[in-house]
Amino acid sequence: DDDDDGDDLDRDAAIMRALDYLSASCSTFANVSLGARGCLVASQRHGVQSTFIEGTTVRHVVDTVGCGDAYAAGVLWALAQGAH
Repeated sequence: DDDDDGDDLDRDAAIMRALDYLSASCSTFANVSLGARGCLVASQRHGVQSTFIEGTTVRHVVDTVGCGDAYAAGVLWALAQGAH
């Protein structure tokens, strides 16, 4: 449906504005989860650079409780290990 495409573009533009705002406000990086679609990460290490990381397809979902917490834990663990 064409209306859905417009909604997707509006949503994506709003997400990019939010990421720009967050990356300008944060000293190191900003991370925006897009749910099943993946996430956007902006780093200021070498100027502001945005990266899209595609979500992984799961064949059989049993329970989604705690997925956001697990995602946040993975990001924090990677940062603690020196990822940038």
